[in-house]
Amino acid sequence: HLIFSSKFFADFFLKHHKSSKPYSLIKHGIKEPQKTFQKNDDDFVNIIFCGATEPAKGWFIIEDVFFKILKNYSFKFNLRIYGNKKVTSKSKLSYFKNVSFYDEFHPKDIDEIFGWADLGIAPFLFETYSRIIREFMIRGVVPIGTDAFGIPEVINDKYNGFLIKKPFKKNLFDILKNILENKKQISEMRNNLKKADIISPDQEMQDIMKIYKKLSETSPQIKI
Repeated sequence: HLIFSSKFFADFFLKHHKSSKPYSLIKHGIKEPQKTFQKNDDDFVNIIFCGATEPAKGWFIIEDVFFKILKNYSFKFNLRIYGNKKVTSKSKLSYFKNVSFYDEFHPKDIDEIFGWADLGIAPFLFETYSRIIREFMIRGVVPIGTDAFGIPEVINDKYNGFLIKKPFKKNLFDILKNILENKKQISEMRNNLKKADIISPDQEMQDIMKIYKKLSETSPQIKI
């Protein structure tokens, strides 16, 4: 019996590895944040990207899209980029004062770091589950993620976040321009984040144990 965290990953795996075994979809459980978050109501939009310079995480998309926005528009926003500060801080985005660069953060600091943000961007070129999208959402951060890799299983486009379609750079640029011209829609979407289907670690374990229990009833060699 196989267990996958998303329908996308199940389809991807079974496409490359034919199997007649039954499988189940069980989402990864996400721990509830340790604090509540008060988002700012001023004119500035706080945006976060945590993919460092990894091509698969979409760094080249972030760099080019934000450079175009910063060069041609005077929108009010702050951008924080996490990961590989030594490289990102020397990118073409370093010329702009509203862009800040950081190294990787410790998981214990995730509430404080994500709690600051209004928008979280994940323009991934490959993922199996996209946990960070869920981590954004349970902290009131409206997500912008690729229209693939299990992300559409939790983001309802233009309802509780945005899905980036191909061509990625043009589509992300259009999404950001639209949001920055009308920040009000962030608050509207934030109210819908609570309706997303995100389970707890306890629920994940319960779902897994149900499968083991069912298997143990038909396969004596399996003990729980």
